[in-house]
Amino acid sequence: IVDNLSPLFGYKLYKQGKYAQAIPVLQAILKRQPLDHYARLLLGAAQMKNAEFAAAEKSFRFVLQNSQNAESLE
Repeated sequence: IVDNLSPLFGYKLYKQGKYAQAIPVLQAILKRQPLDHYARLLLGAAQMKNAEFAAAEKSFRFVLQNSQNAESLE
């Protein structure tokens, strides 16, 4: 699964309810593109659905802290 590094593939897994499978796909994408906020938000959502709440919070906070428009999101 991790060979397919498309955020859309991670989204597809998420939409299918395969949260545990989506997480490593999204993490692999973020190793290559750490500022891909779309992939990181999807990762946070998958982590929440997978009851990984501390990890989800970390993912969401990263986006807030690294977004150019973070002030408008607070």
